[in-house]
Amino acid sequence: MSMLKNGILAVLVSSFASLAATVAVGCVADTQDPEAAALSEEDTGSAEEAMLSSSSTQGFGWVWSTLTSVGTINANASYSYNSAGGTNTITNTGTGIYYVDFPNLAGAGGNVQVASYGSGSDRCKVASWGTGALATTLRVNVRCHTVGGAPVNTYFVALYSRENNSYGGAYLWNDQASASLNAPYTPSTTYQYTSGSQYSTITRVNTGRYTVRVPGMSATGSTVHVTAYGGGMEYCNVSGWTQSGADTVIDVGCWGAAGASADSLFSLSYHLGMPSTGRVGGFAWASDPVSSSYTPPASYTRLYNTLQPCYFGPGISAGHNAPVGSHFVRYPNMLSYNSTAMVTAYGYGNQYCKVSYWTGVGSDTQVNVQCYDYLGNPVNSQFTNTYLGAEMFTPC
Repeated sequence: MSMLKNGILAVLVSSFASLAATVAVGCVADTQDPEAAALSEEDTGSAEEAMLSSSSTQGFGWVWSTLTSVGTINANASYSYNSAGGTNTITNTGTGIYYVDFPNLAGAGGNVQVASYGSGSDRCKVASWGTGALATTLRVNVRCHTVGGAPVNTYFVALYSRENNSYGGAYLWNDQASASLNAPYTPSTTYQYTSGSQYSTITRVNTGRYTVRVPGMSATGSTVHVTAYGGGMEYCNVSGWTQSGADTVIDVGCWGAAGASADSLFSLSYHLGMPSTGRVGGFAWASDPVSSSYTPPASYTRLYNTLQPCYFGPGISAGHNAPVGSHFVRYPNMLSYNSTAMVTAYGYGNQYCKVSYWTGVGSDTQVNVQCYDYLGNPVNSQFTNTYLGAEMFTPC
């Protein structure tokens, strides 16, 4: 099944979302815990109680939201997944205010990534995540905005992952938007994961500029996604990542009103090697924003499908389509349903990208991406892209 319905692509926005069912929430304080934020919005108990009843087991889930008015819907089963087997639901409680419930996925920590979906220039971000109305439910709160910062209802995609040392990589929640300059700090270990032996650290090097150090990890064979966190209109992108001794160093830029650099909380994931879900999929750094067709750099490309488990580029292809700002990444021998896609703009500018749609092309799946400048004008841009399916692949 194609994500392009009846040949018409609706104006969509992608973001992994979850917000309170009954209370609209403003900006989240710089030091507020994602779990505590979700609990306070729902008034379902204390953070301590939730942590005592939560699990640290591995868990994954994703949704594609098509909800644009107040109400609750079941997520489209062809583009929704829950590793615990529950039916994910999406709720809108007001303009630009969403929450996603993942039954039976409640647990401490984890990571949320959000990407706007569709043809419009709207943006979405994660506002918080934690235990929902039921103690066994994971709830992710989301906000969506126009480029001017006004709340807006729109489509989105969202991805949740919680690891337990089963794959190479790391994730974290930046819980100090305005930390002292050039002073490394260790963000909340509850919302950190690493397959290495040391936690990651963050250094704020300027307004809206952060360096994340992931100890003992290789930059080769990896990808990075980042999404802004909180209730404001800020958004973030990845400026680059590189090897520094035995560590990987990731540069993150965050932006606010009028495209100016702005301090922001954010959620970051770094994948090294296999997709974290253990399912088919792949990732690529789309490094050439102008060529109509090219092979993404093999050092930052991985492909896991049922025909070629643990195969990595070439094989994945990418390119730029007309008009300006339109791009694609094609994953060979991959189903286009029971799946999700994530994208993050790459570079030192204030551009951002969203998933336009993904669809089957022969036996392949093509993820289409649209990028914009801070005013919402289409612009060609580099980006990172991940595509995941629900089908298991055979380990190497």
